[in-house]
Amino acid sequence: MKGRLLKEYCKHSEHFLRVAITDDNEGTLKNQKYITKGALKSYMKGISIADRFFVPLGWSPSQLRSYSVWYINEYTKEGQRLSREQVLSFLGSFDKIENPAKKAARIGQAFSASWTYLCK
Repeated sequence: MKGRLLKEYCKHSEHFLRVAITDDNEGTLKNQKYITKGALKSYMKGISIADRFFVPLGWSPSQLRSYSVWYINEYTKEGQRLSREQVLSFLGSFDKIENPAKKAARIGQAFSASWTYLCK
C-alpha cells in the first residue's frame, strides 16, 4: 500500500497483507505451469493465517504478473469496523465502471509492489 491509503489505515496495518507467490529463491515464477487455476481460485476466495481470514482487497496489473495480491482482514471490534467495502469506498466510486478488468485496474492504481510509507 502506498500514499493516502496507508496513511489513512496506518493504525490498522496489521490487518493488511501482501502475498506474493515466488520461486525458492524469492524470484518471480518463470514457469507458470506450477500455478494451477484451482490454486489461483482459492487464493482469490481468501486465505486463513492463524486466527484471521484475509479476503482479496486489490492488485495492480504488474502485481498480477508477479502473482502478488493485497488482502485485508475484515473485523468489527470495540465499535470499530474495518471492511473491504470501507477501504474501497475511501479510494473512490467505481460503480460506473462495468468492465471487471477495467474496474480492477482502476482500483489497483492505489496499490504498490513496495512499501513507500512507514506508519508513524
